[in-house]
Amino acid sequence: MRTVLAAAFMMILSVPALGQHHNHVKQGTAKPTVSVTGELKRILSANDELFEALLGKDQGKVESAAASLLNELSAISSPELKHLTQGQALATIKKENTKTRNLESYSKFMSHLAPALKVTKVDGYAVYFCPMIQREWVQNEKRHAGVRNVFAQEMLECGERIK
Repeated sequence: MRTVLAAAFMMILSVPALGQHHNHVKQGTAKPTVSVTGELKRILSANDELFEALLGKDQGKVESAAASLLNELSAISSPELKHLTQGQALATIKKENTKTRNLESYSKFMSHLAPALKVTKVDGYAVYFCPMIQREWVQNEKRHAGVRNVFAQEMLECGERIK
């Protein structure tokens, strides 16, 4: 019963996320420069730490990892990646928050990062989507061979690789 309630709660929270499948990076643009790819790799590496922390139970690690990722984002110099800093949703991730609230903030960031990864391929990373909760996330496939749905951990393997 608890799992069903948790799944229902996550579905209710995901309603605003419907229709968020939009790209911030223009499709069909020139091949990304080495600078863009290098910056994106650093951001993805910092995102890995936040992703892992969100899968865990230590909210202190979540806040610390979010701060590290924000630090990487503040160093972006490539105009093609500046959109990743919009909204500063990661700044609202705090250890005092509920896990659900922190995941909502992370979801807002993912709505910018996932489209960037669809356009700029980075070896070892893929975009996943869960139709049950209508959320996308970026996952390091070298760390996790199977689906790890950070947004619906009660159904951890729900989702599919889309890019």
